[in-house]
Amino acid sequence: MVLAYYDIRDQEIFFHFDVLFSQVLQGTISEREQQLTDQATVIEKLTGKVEASEEKISLLAEKLEQKERQLKTELETSEQKDVELLSLKDMIRTMGMEPSQNQVQNINFLSPPVHTA
Repeated sequence: MVLAYYDIRDQEIFFHFDVLFSQVLQGTISEREQQLTDQATVIEKLTGKVEASEEKISLLAEKLEQKERQLKTELETSEQKDVELLSLKDMIRTMGMEPSQNQVQNINFLSPPVHTA
């Protein structure tokens, strides 16, 4: 009879321990699931920000390339005008007419300054 009492008592203790362990385990699982959900939300937000940033970078790169082409064209045009002005100055000199300093300044004024990097 005493053994039966301890056997029933042990079963009750194991049962309560099992219930308690199940509750703790379920709480831990719920916490982990919430953490995973939170992480997924953060990853989703960051992915959206990265995609938006990549799109902005792409647009800025296109604008930069366009500006570089425009600058190259302007530089070529400026260099061509400088060559033309030098040619005009040489023609004036070969014709025996030395341009006055004022005329040279006027010719130089027509040509925009060339900036070299």
